[in-house]
Amino acid sequence: ADEYESDGTPNTPAGAIVTSPNIATATTRAALAVEPVTEHQVWASFIKATTPTPSTAPKTTQSPAPNDLSSEPLANGVTVQDVGLFEGGNQHQLGSFRPFADCRMRHLTAPFCPVCEHTIRARLGAWELPAEKPTSSFATGSVTHVFTVPLVQLAFGTYDMTSGAVHLFDGFGASFGGLSPPKDLIVPGAALPPGCTSVLPFDGPGGPFVYTHSFATGARQVHRFVQTAAGVDIQPVFDTGPAFDAPWTSVSLPLVEGRFHVLGYNRFTGEAALTPLDLINPTQPDRVSWRDPSRVWQAGWPHVEAFNLREKVLLLRASDFGPRDLHSLLPLGPRPSDFVIGDPTEPDGSTHHLTYQIAGSLRLVRYSGISGRLALEALRPDGSAFDFIGARRFAPGGLSILGQEAPVFAVGLVLQQSPVTLLQVLAWHHAPTQTLRLHVMGAVSRS
Repeated sequence: ADEYESDGTPNTPAGAIVTSPNIATATTRAALAVEPVTEHQVWASFIKATTPTPSTAPKTTQSPAPNDLSSEPLANGVTVQDVGLFEGGNQHQLGSFRPFADCRMRHLTAPFCPVCEHTIRARLGAWELPAEKPTSSFATGSVTHVFTVPLVQLAFGTYDMTSGAVHLFDGFGASFGGLSPPKDLIVPGAALPPGCTSVLPFDGPGGPFVYTHSFATGARQVHRFVQTAAGVDIQPVFDTGPAFDAPWTSVSLPLVEGRFHVLGYNRFTGEAALTPLDLINPTQPDRVSWRDPSRVWQAGWPHVEAFNLREKVLLLRASDFGPRDLHSLLPLGPRPSDFVIGDPTEPDGSTHHLTYQIAGSLRLVRYSGISGRLALEALRPDGSAFDFIGARRFAPGGLSILGQEAPVFAVGLVLQQSPVTLLQVLAWHHAPTQTLRLHVMGAVSRS
């Protein structure tokens, strides 16, 4: 709705609910937070607990001059950079409240405020939701991991920890092959070691590579994917053998100062470490260690993942019963603060979490292996919270013998040749039917 003013009469009767995402009649943050309009609840989450609401001093008809930011009567302690409840909007001066002192919905020369920007992102982001019906679904046998590999074109890969079997499928062929399995790109007999609980492809000079790790033994390996005339071969780079100094339940590969590092975390003990990944000398000392009892992290997190977002190195922790938080790993050294009652949570019941990035923004997929519900969220530009985009109903059963947080989901960009289009595709493994299912999420770019 427009946020400029024209006269001094309320635009709605007292107590009425306005459905516009950027106009409300609520006069307090608490009242805004319980309105039935979802966008108003999000708006309330942007308002700091210390920001007074209403955020303007009491106004009277035609005082001050409408649309004059310099004379806007802000409440004590409120600045023009705060999100709050500013009286005046929807072409009326009294009785309607807007989120920001000034916004493009009030003046065309102003930028969008955080609330309007979020609404635009969320509504445009709805195109990212995967189609509920897969465009392709084919039998794969037993699978414990699903991943993507950046070959000449993106490939979707599967791994089975009981046998070490690996399969790679051309991204486009896998996404639009219907019920027929596409050609397996892997050279017959090529495999990874069995027993790996973490399988993490990464790219670099001489790559692409895949880093594997076993929780049971601490063994770490790196293999290289090599394209040959016969197909894609898997060649070893190093194997540490059993290494009981790395009992990690969660492993990720963030870039720190331009170099890949291994972040390991043990959900049972809280131990964690950040170690440089060196293809020549794999037994590098820890860059940062959180193994000492006085420095261990909070235990109990089934999903712990470090990733790069623009110039930041962020740490996401999530569980199936609600707690979730986001930390910066920089500067290196301090332990992440513990989650405590009262911290923000997500709806409980999510057994799987998957992050991916699009156009410099982070997305979070949450899935319940019990109900089949899949939700998509977007991280706010300031990193303060995740906002809900939408949900789809998939089949339950996206599990493996690894159970909760089994890495059986992957998202990748698939190139369609005619017309030339980059398509975002979600791939996941459905354990009850032992099928790989692929869902198109949306077109990213065209030429």
